[in-house]
Amino acid sequence: MILSAFRGRAKHVCFGVATILVVAEGRAATEEQVLDQGRKLYESGKYKETVEWFAQAIDGSPPTLKEPALVAKGRMYSGAAYMAIQDYGKADQQFDRLLRADMKFQPDALAFPPGVIDELNRMRKKIEKEDADKAAADAKKKEIDALKLKVDAAQKQIVDLKLYASTERVVTRNSRVLASLPFGVGQFQNGDPSLGLMFAGVEGVALITATVSFFYHRSNPNPGEEVRTLVTSARIVNWISVGTLAAFAIGGVVQANISFVPERWETRKRPLPPSLAVVPVVTPTTGGVYLGALATF
Repeated sequence: MILSAFRGRAKHVCFGVATILVVAEGRAATEEQVLDQGRKLYESGKYKETVEWFAQAIDGSPPTLKEPALVAKGRMYSGAAYMAIQDYGKADQQFDRLLRADMKFQPDALAFPPGVIDELNRMRKKIEKEDADKAAADAKKKEIDALKLKVDAAQKQIVDLKLYASTERVVTRNSRVLASLPFGVGQFQNGDPSLGLMFAGVEGVALITATVSFFYHRSNPNPGEEVRTLVTSARIVNWISVGTLAAFAIGGVVQANISFVPERWETRKRPLPPSLAVVPVVTPTTGGVYLGALATF
């Protein structure tokens, strides 16, 4: 038993040494010769030696088979050898790597059993389906990404639409009649409240002063010596107040008409109707996709 194990181990050691020698012999062995040696191992039924040979020749460090066409043939022999020893998983690995490097690869039908050819073609269809599924998924992802961009643009348009719907522009048309009224009415109409307050304040004080001084003067038609001075002062104050009132009233009317603004406008916020709904609409069409916004009230 020990002797048998020793012989088996010695057999693998000798094969490994032979492989190294063939590869290392002056590096004189051409890639065609390396492939041919592996082919002879396969044809002689030495399947384990075949997979070991091509494992070193193709995936070794460094590999001795580098020409893509020869590497493909080597993987074909290696896959067939793995199938012969019923290691189908590793056989499929070899066929997968072979076909992903060259999907158009066609083996020599006379060199391999029909089952090996069928397995290669099965792997070919599997890879083609995977590639087709991946291409379809990539195309769908691009389509979805494009639709997302369009939806984002539509949502921005919806925001702009809501902003537009939530504001209103109010135009106020001014009147020349109001511009001709005293007490700053024309200034307020023209949108100058500070000037309007000034005219209204001065004219109001002048009017009150004139009124009080007038009634005080009238209430003392025949003043005595002791109140004569006050009545005279009230009369003077009345004249000054009336003059001030008239000057500012006329001046305010003139200024309001000179600076007359035919119309004023302002933007106001307004609440959106509770039933207002604005949603993006994506509809497939014969020419592509229609994207828009739908507003309902």
